[in-house]
Amino acid sequence: MKKTQKYIKINKKRLKFAIHPITIVLLVFSIFVNMFWVMFTYFISLLYHELAHALVANKLNYKCEKIVIYPTGALLSGAYDEFSYKDEIIVSLAGPLSNLAMSIFMIFVWWIFPETYNFTSVFVLANVSLFLFNLLPIFPLDGGRVLLAILSYKTNRLEAIKISKYITIIFSILLFLLFIVTLFFEPNFQIGITAIVVFISSFADSKDLCYKRVIKSDIKRKKIDRGIKCVTLVFSQNTSLSKVSIKIDNFAYYLIKVVDDDFNCIYELSERQFEDICIKYPLNYTLKDVIA
Repeated sequence: MKKTQKYIKINKKRLKFAIHPITIVLLVFSIFVNMFWVMFTYFISLLYHELAHALVANKLNYKCEKIVIYPTGALLSGAYDEFSYKDEIIVSLAGPLSNLAMSIFMIFVWWIFPETYNFTSVFVLANVSLFLFNLLPIFPLDGGRVLLAILSYKTNRLEAIKISKYITIIFSILLFLLFIVTLFFEPNFQIGITAIVVFISSFADSKDLCYKRVIKSDIKRKKIDRGIKCVTLVFSQNTSLSKVSIKIDNFAYYLIKVVDDDFNCIYELSERQFEDICIKYPLNYTLKDVIA
């Protein structure tokens, strides 16, 4: 099934907007069960949330490619691959804070025009729910991205991803236990579905989260006119590509030297050559495997 796509201009750059087919089916189904207004307000709140991410990312000179609206949430792609950790926190918080700001604004509207409460209360509830839910330290929610960035300050990116994954698994188990509790009172299948989705997301390929930024150089190309520092990294032949990758960030140009046990240089790679190797070979390969 093809996604329905439209385009939204953000600072003269086209941002693809796609609706997953299942989302459309649910919107149509909601008409027959008298829940269309609830689904529609949640849909608008999600879109507003992701546009806030995109606008802030764009202001920080990051490229955003597409917003996809799924039944369980929305996803902004193309923005997170090359963030500095500080910018990752700023952009991640932009979405939930936009929902909070909209909720506060609507409450002020109620105070001035009380009659608007009847048809806007659901909209406020959707925004408050998105604000609170997205602050949970679960990846890939915004709170999880903030936690990942903070952990990345304290340790290497790969270790930060592992910790985030464990936390996500724990939260998914707690959510599923909460779902089981609701079965004895009033079943809440949304909690059960969310728990399953969160649990599955914890087993997503973490290599993409850590290394996707390695094979992209847009930010460095922008910085090179002003000059960036060159850093030399030294590794043994038995070091895996993944361990080399986590040492590479967007704030310097890297040269990789491979040495033997006596620190004699065997081989030297430019950052670009290393990126090509990462595309060609699995990241669990060692340097010895790819340069032999």
